[in-house]
Amino acid sequence: MQVQTDNDCIHILMNQRSFSTAIANYETALNDLSLLKSTTPRTKKQAVGLAVLNARDLLADLLREYPPLSPQEQQDLLRLDDKLRSHAEKLVKALDLETYRRSFPISEQAWWWHLETTWVHSWNRWDWLWKFGRVGFTAGNLALLADFITRFFASGAGLLGAVAVVVPGTLTLLQADSEVNRRGEARTNQLLKSLKIPTYCWEEVKFGGTFLLFCGVLGLWHFGPTALSRFYRVLGWNQFLNEEFAIAEKNLTRAIAFNPENIRAHYNLGVVYEELGNVEGAQAQYQVAGISGWNSANINLSRLLIQEGQPDEAAQLLVQNAAQIEADPTLSISDQYDFWTYLGWARLKQDRFTEAEEAFAQALDLTEVPEAESEIPNLATVHCLLAQTLEQQENPQAIDQWRQCQALGNVENWREDKWVGQACQRLAKTEEPCE
Repeated sequence: MQVQTDNDCIHILMNQRSFSTAIANYETALNDLSLLKSTTPRTKKQAVGLAVLNARDLLADLLREYPPLSPQEQQDLLRLDDKLRSHAEKLVKALDLETYRRSFPISEQAWWWHLETTWVHSWNRWDWLWKFGRVGFTAGNLALLADFITRFFASGAGLLGAVAVVVPGTLTLLQADSEVNRRGEARTNQLLKSLKIPTYCWEEVKFGGTFLLFCGVLGLWHFGPTALSRFYRVLGWNQFLNEEFAIAEKNLTRAIAFNPENIRAHYNLGVVYEELGNVEGAQAQYQVAGISGWNSANINLSRLLIQEGQPDEAAQLLVQNAAQIEADPTLSISDQYDFWTYLGWARLKQDRFTEAEEAFAQALDLTEVPEAESEIPNLATVHCLLAQTLEQQENPQAIDQWRQCQALGNVENWREDKWVGQACQRLAKTEEPCE
């Protein structure tokens, strides 16, 4: 019995010495940890961090066999553990503790292997704000995309429009999934970890990604419809010039759906509708463009009104916009010619012959400029209409205008073809040939 007691005493003495040594080693390792700086090589930081954790593991093993600690020993251990907690940031930055926990059998009671779960970085104090911001920007992304998608379906947009919707839409849905779905959040966290981004930066990085996506979606919402509208307008007009009228109409309609304020698209679509024989549609498009100040549209609209038997409305439209049209520096010679020609035509239909002659005189002056022949496709029109005006007044000079009407007339234009026929009838009375 005495032998057993002596053995126990020897064992206790050995444990005391081992514990004292372990405490000393633990303190030495912590001192080394406190001396680490941001410029210290990462490998050394990892070695020092592991030395601290392993020293604490040894103390934990000894405590299971060691008799109750003395008050001094308890104070020493608490002091050193507090010191470890105060340097948690250095240790967490040096070691990926989760990786070690997956590879080694570490219990939940070994709190020093779980320091990242208890340590709160100063940046983490604002995590709630970043999360709140992410939710707000995510909601904004969804709202902006919903509005853009509405325009997308309204326009029946093609491949380009589909790409413009699918790419940001997919990114937004993935980002929203990470906010409301734990699996989505886990995937995001795993991505951040693979990029070696510190955990205390995760919320800031997530917010930054959401904000950048919001800026992208906002840019798409603000500039995308305008850019797509411009693209489809140019595409549609080129197709019209190539006499692909049906597809031109489709793309110009898309342009207007993306941006109803694309005035040139309205004007171009009016021209296409005229070519397709849709007079009502052409008038509607010219009216929209004209109200917005597109002078060429008002000029074309006046012609359609005259052809529809509404000369009073046509004259009023042209007179109301005369000052604006005459002051427009961008108006082509052809449009200026058409303005005076159609104003004279409207006055002719109103039996206001003097005013008609004055307007036709302005148009004839424009035919004298060098570039008139190449820029004015309907040179015969003013002569044909002036001939009718003079004939109504029994002016013998009408025959001279009928000659010009017949000589310059384009029989492929249904209006001029009709007037050329009238010119031939008048010339036949004077026994002149009609070529």
